[in-house]
Amino acid sequence: MALNNCMSDKDLWIYESPDGGETVYRRLPGGLQRELVSGDPDKANRLLERKLLWSKMVSRCQDDPDLKQLMDAAEVYYRLKYEKN
Repeated sequence: MALNNCMSDKDLWIYESPDGGETVYRRLPGGLQRELVSGDPDKANRLLERKLLWSKMVSRCQDDPDLKQLMDAAEVYYRLKYEKN
C-alpha cells in the first residue's frame, strides 16, 4: 500500500496557535508560509508583538535597575496569583 493512500491531506499540515487556540494557523512541514484556519489574526498579531516586547524588556532589565524592579514586581504578582503549589 502506498503512503499516499494511508494519509489524508489534513495529516500533512502542522497546526499552530499563538493565543491558546483562539486563532489557528496551519502550514506544511518545513514551510514558513502560514494559512489562517480560524480566528482573529489581528488579535494573534497583537499577542505576538506583546510577547516580543516582553522579551526585549527582559533583556533590558540587566542594564536598567528601574525596569528590573518593575519586572520583578510583575513576576511576584503573577506567581502569587496564578502559580498555586
